[in-house]
Order: sequence, then structure tokens, then C-alpha cells
Amino acid sequence: MEKVKKERLIWLDGLKGLACIGVFVHHFFLGFYPASYFGPVLESGLGGVDIALSREPVGVLINGNFWVNVFVLVAAFLPACAIMRCREEELGSKAGTMILKRYPRLAIPVTVACAVYYVIMRILIATGGNYMDKELNYGPLEYVVHTLFTQYLKEDSTIQGSYWTLHELFAGAYFAILISIPSAKKRPWMLLIYLAAFFAFRASAPSFAACALGVFLADMVSYGRCEAVKEKLGFLRNKRTGTVLSLITILAAFFLGGYPSYVVPENIYRLVKPLAVLLSPIGIHALAAYLLVGGIYMFHSYTDFSILSSAVFRALGRICMGIYLFHLMWIELLGYWLKDKLAGSMSGNTAVLATFAVVAAGILITALVFNLLVEKPAERLLKKIRL
Repeated sequence: MEKVKKERLIWLDGLKGLACIGVFVHHFFLGFYPASYFGPVLESGLGGVDIALSREPVGVLINGNFWVNVFVLVAAFLPACAIMRCREEELGSKAGTMILKRYPRLAIPVTVACAVYYVIMRILIATGGNYMDKELNYGPLEYVVHTLFTQYLKEDSTIQGSYWTLHELFAGAYFAILISIPSAKKRPWMLLIYLAAFFAFRASAPSFAACALGVFLADMVSYGRCEAVKEKLGFLRNKRTGTVLSLITILAAFFLGGYPSYVVPENIYRLVKPLAVLLSPIGIHALAAYLLVGGIYMFHSYTDFSILSSAVFRALGRICMGIYLFHLMWIELLGYWLKDKLAGSMSGNTAVLATFAVVAAGILITALVFNLLVEKPAERLLKKIRL
């Protein structure tokens, strides 16, 4: 079977934007309602709703580990698809360009964001406006070294808590590119290699498990294996049946995506606990990310309807890097101060809601400006130097 055409999966941009929003909401709830993550070991600050979010399926809405896995899986899926869909004679140059481009494409926006954070922190410390008494853990030279190299080579969150995933986004993309090269001739046995990599990561580096599943999905999509399964299983050729099954797959993804990250599973999640013992909670969330992306892809094969391809979600996708890089800055450097100020004139929960609105607006505006002033010029620069 020939490789499928090189269509652009526009909805992936919307999904990346949605995932970044999910990570922001997770960190906001973690900061203001920590029981939404740690469960009943902490006192509820939201009338029990936050505790329910820590252990019920609805918790998928703020489960940061699930949304991070979605983002990491997509970050592996896209380069793997690019490798698998190129012509064999172009494979070497394509892979080489992607390998060379990966670092500057990620490092330029990250370095700018780290520089902005450093300047803001210096100003706050010097003027006495450091409300949460945050510290800069490095001197100027150490900060530069850490910004340019260290945080890509290992999981680290000393600059910003969310930046630990830079390692996965950087190294995970290289893994996806390199392991996809042997697949260029459509070798079916490579599917077993991807699964072996998934379980190897589960044992030694669970946060990379989604990378292996992203490459597995890329192989299924790029070589028409999904279509082949559809042809062999006659009932999948029926549009209504296929649409229903794809929706069930998406619902299963959201169910697994809500699996507790910290709380001991109770209620319905006790049924999933044996699988979590085998895969680990992070493995569960990686599997959920795979089902979500795969389910959406399957849904699109039966219908043209797509919320994620709408203008709003595509816009979120374009600015998702800025959302990722700046959301914790807004929460930590403004959010806590603003909430305490507002709490003097309104109820605590109302103050949190107002803070959420201000912080969310600030993040979106910052991400938009960052995209216009940093990301787009950087992309044009890389194109000029043919990277």
C-alpha cells in the first residue's frame, strides 16, 4: 500500500493549544486549590469540588500530566510523520535538517522567555516587589549556561516549574526522528520496536513513554495501516459505526486522562488500577494521549466536522509556545498578589475567579505578542539559513 498523501492535520494545532490551556489551568488550580491535585489530605477550598477533581473522571479538565503527555505525543508524532512521508532519496537530507533545526527552533523562544524572567526577577528583587520571595538560583553566567544547555539535557524546573518538559520536547523529538528512519521502507516489525521502546521508557524514563506512542501512531497513519484495518474489518467501513467508535475512543481517552496523579484511586478508577501498576500513572496518561489523538484522527476520517480546526483553536495553537513559557510567570509573579489584594473586598473564591480572568487574559496577550515579535521572526530566520 502506498504512503498516504502529505495532508496537513490542521486540528493538531488546535489540540496543542488546548493542551497548553489544560496545563495552565492545572497549574492555576494547583496554586490556588492544591486539594485538586493532592486530594483529601488537604482541606477543600472549593466546597469539595477540588477534591472531586483530584480523583474523579472530571479531573481530566485540570490533569496537567495528561495534557503534558498530549503535547509530548504530538511533538513526537509530527517529526515522525515528516520522516515517514518523505521520499526515500530525500530521507537523509530531511532527517539531517530536522535534527539541526530542532535546537534553535526550541532554544530561541525559550532563551528569550528565560531572559524576560531574569530581568523581571531582578527588578522585583531590587524594588522589594518580590511578593512570594522567589529566588534566582543562579548567577548571570550560570543562568546563561542553564538556559542554553542544561535544561534540555535533563529534567529540570529551577527556572520555571513547567520547564522540566523542555527535556522531553527536545530529546523526545530527536528520538522520534532517529527511530523513524528505519521505518522509511514501511517495515511492519517496527511497530513492535515502538512498543518495546514504550515499555523501556516506562521502566526507566516514564515521561518519554508518550514519545514512543507518538511514533507508533505516526507509523499507523503515514503508511495507511489505519485504512488497512478499516478495510479488513468491514463494519468499520460504515460511517455511522466508525464515527461512534471514534467518539468512544475519545471518551476512553478522557476517562484515562483523568486517572489520579497523586491520590490513591477510588471509585471507578479502582478498575484501572491494575493497568496503572503495569504502566504507571504516567503510562496511563500517555496511553490516554494516544487514544485521544488516534480517536480524533479516526473521527476525521469519517466526518469533516472539527472544533479543533476552528479559528479560535488554531489561533491557540499558533501561540501555544508562549502560553507554555509564560503562564507560570503570570501565576507566580502576579496571580498570588492579586488574589490577596482582591480578597480584602470580596470572598476568597470570587477573588480567585477574578484573578483567573486577569491572569488568563495576560497570558493570552503575552503569548500573542511573543508569537509576533519572537517566534515568527525566528522562523523566518531559520528559513533564510535553510533550517
